[in-house]
Amino acid sequence: MKTTILTWTSAAILLFNVIVLQAQVQLGNTISSMENSVNQFGRQIELSDDGLSVAISGPGINNFTGLVRIYDFDQTSSSWIKRGNDILGQVNGGAFGSSIGFSGDGMVIIIGSENSGRTEVFEWDAVMNNWTQKGSSFIGNNANNLADTAISGDGNRIAVAASNNFPVSTGSVRIFEWDNVMNDWNQVGQLLQGNQSGDRFGDAMSFSDDGNTIAIGAYLDQSNVGSVKIFSWNNLANTWDQRGNDLVGESFIYYFGDDLDLSSDGSTIIIAARSANHSVTNLKHGHAKVYQWAATNQQYIQKGQTIEGDNDGDRFGQQVAISGDGQIVVVSADVADTNGFTQVGYVKIFQFQNNSWTELVKMDPSIIQSNLFFGSGIDISSNGRNISIGREFRNPFVENYDITSILSNSSLLFENIKLYPNPTHSNLFIESQEELQSMEFFDLSGKRLFSSKYHVDKINLERFSQGIYLIKLTSIDGDVLTRKVIKN
Repeated sequence: MKTTILTWTSAAILLFNVIVLQAQVQLGNTISSMENSVNQFGRQIELSDDGLSVAISGPGINNFTGLVRIYDFDQTSSSWIKRGNDILGQVNGGAFGSSIGFSGDGMVIIIGSENSGRTEVFEWDAVMNNWTQKGSSFIGNNANNLADTAISGDGNRIAVAASNNFPVSTGSVRIFEWDNVMNDWNQVGQLLQGNQSGDRFGDAMSFSDDGNTIAIGAYLDQSNVGSVKIFSWNNLANTWDQRGNDLVGESFIYYFGDDLDLSSDGSTIIIAARSANHSVTNLKHGHAKVYQWAATNQQYIQKGQTIEGDNDGDRFGQQVAISGDGQIVVVSADVADTNGFTQVGYVKIFQFQNNSWTELVKMDPSIIQSNLFFGSGIDISSNGRNISIGREFRNPFVENYDITSILSNSSLLFENIKLYPNPTHSNLFIESQEELQSMEFFDLSGKRLFSSKYHVDKINLERFSQGIYLIKLTSIDGDVLTRKVIKN
């Protein structure tokens, strides 16, 4: 079983990654493409709610005819087993699988083909042990007409986008509901439209689990600033009513809304702006923002700080994903350079703690080389336990990870341990509901200044110079907390 080293960092101090390393064991085997080395397998990934089923697209396979494969995790063999047949594209060069959506139970999947303007839905037939088409195909009037798709968690509603200016110049989205009597998809509500010609409204979409809330991005709106509209279903009027104002990017060529994801109840959303300027360097690192519905204001309000990429050109926000409760987010930067290698990529996981987004891990590919595009596809299960990461070039593959241990560590550290006062001139008190087996104190170079193998409730810092230090606490269960300490 392969092991990947994950770097846990505090949002406040980047040097934490010198000291704190978490070894994360991969969940099951690597799922590799069965075709040639450049086929975009892993371009789009969707996990079931429990994270034990994964849908993977390869729109570049078979000369861009494309296909989708679904795998289930077998706990007995600890491996991923392909379920049923390959779901194959029908149009040569159609890029079948350029967009996919997966129901929460992993039994229904919607698949779009951006080069042919086709969208189809398939469901699992347990009797035939195969994937069969569910309802009619959606065929656009021209190629590139249908760019993105979405499906509700219960699998009963789907959204089909025509973001490339047809039937209206702004781009549009139609929403359909499964009709058991007609045995087909029936449109519900009005045609949803963007703000201006060429805005690519519908290029990114996400439903709430019940299908009553949908978020739609238009990343080229307002001269490539980008915007997102969120709608809720009005059952009395049979219409989709906009929920709050448009969420809009900050400046030109930010591509705000190029990717997005809603929490299970639709109250929280993460939105990517992969070309956004960094708040300090003013270079295009890319960023992601999380918003939460505020009932008193009847608006989506930013939740926590803006989450920014590491370096210029990272394309941080290439893809984003959010857990069902809206407390964990995953962001990829698939063209980030590493140690002189270009377009390597990385993925970061954040958890909302103490009113801010805390970086839990930064994941790099186990082997560093150019043109990997690690993080080209990502997803997180609704329960927040599992993540999936794909790389679409150089022998494409998808890997899955159980991140429970990281989350439980952070929960323990932030809820059950208090350090005060911080900053401090003399004594630092350690209040813990957990028994501690050791304490270590470091400077920012990583030099250990002193340590104790016993539970301690305070340490005296008077002999140390003013500055920033790191304290590492380990519980008897092996959970580790590293926190910043300021000596004044």
